[in-house]
Amino acid sequence: MAAVVAVVAVLCALGPAVARGAAAPMAAGDSVVKAASPPAERASNPAPARADSAARRLVAPTDTTATPEDQAGAWDEADSVRTGPRKPRTLPPEARFDQPHWVMLRSLVVPGWGQAHNHAWIKAALVAVGDGVMRVRLIHDERRLSNLNGVAKDRLGTLAMTTDQVAAAQAELAAAQASGDQARIDAAEAALAVANIANREASDAYNRAVAVYNTLLDQAISRRWVAAGVLAYALLDAYIDAHFRSFDADFRIDPALPGETKPAGAHLRLGWRF
Repeated sequence: MAAVVAVVAVLCALGPAVARGAAAPMAAGDSVVKAASPPAERASNPAPARADSAARRLVAPTDTTATPEDQAGAWDEADSVRTGPRKPRTLPPEARFDQPHWVMLRSLVVPGWGQAHNHAWIKAALVAVGDGVMRVRLIHDERRLSNLNGVAKDRLGTLAMTTDQVAAAQAELAAAQASGDQARIDAAEAALAVANIANREASDAYNRAVAVYNTLLDQAISRRWVAAGVLAYALLDAYIDAHFRSFDADFRIDPALPGETKPAGAHLRLGWRF
C-alpha cells in the first residue's frame, strides 16, 4: 500500500513538468516569430508607403462578386482621377474680316481673292483665271450687244423712212392715174419702184442686224449662266473653306466625356488645308 501511494505521488509530481515540456516548443516558436519582426525601432520609423496605394484602396471595389476586369477598371479610374479634368480644345476667335461671309465677299469683288485668303493657292489661280475670263467676256458681250442694238435701231429708222417713201410714191401714182396724165403716171411708177427697192434693202439690213443681235444675245445668255455657275462655285468654295481654314480635329479627347475618363491609346487626327 505504501508502494502504491509512492508511485501516485511520483506521477503527480511529473505531470506538470510534462505539460510544460509540451508547451515549450510553442514558446520557442513565438520567440522565432518575434525575432523575425523588427524591434521597436522599425515601429518608430515605418517604411514609406506607395503614393497611389491609399488611392487604390479607397476606390477598390468592395463587391466580392466583381470580376478581375471590373477591378482593373476601378484601378484605371483611380489612376485617372489624379490627372485632373481635361479641357476640350478650342480654336482662337476669328477676326472680323476673317469670318466666312467676309471671305466670300472677297471672291465676289476680286476673282480668287477669297481662295487666296484661305491659302488655297491652286484654286485661287484657277478661279482667278476662269472667273476673270468670264467676267471680261460678259463685259465684251454687253458692249457688242449695245453696239448691235444701236445699229439695228438706225436701220429700223432707215426702214421706216423708206416705208414712208413707198407710201408717198403709191399716193403719187394714184393721183397720176386719176389725172390721166401718162407722163405723170410713168414718173410715179418709176418713183414707186425706186422706193420699193430702197425699202427692201432697208428691211434686209434691219433683219440682218436683228439676226446678228439675237445670235450674240443667245451666246451671251449661255456665257452668263456659265459665269454665274463659276461665280457661285467661287463664293461657296470661299465660304466653306473659311469655315475649315483652321480645321484641326483631334479625336483623342471627346468634350462630351467626363474629365475622369482615361483616353484610349490609339487616336485619330484629321486636318484639312489645301
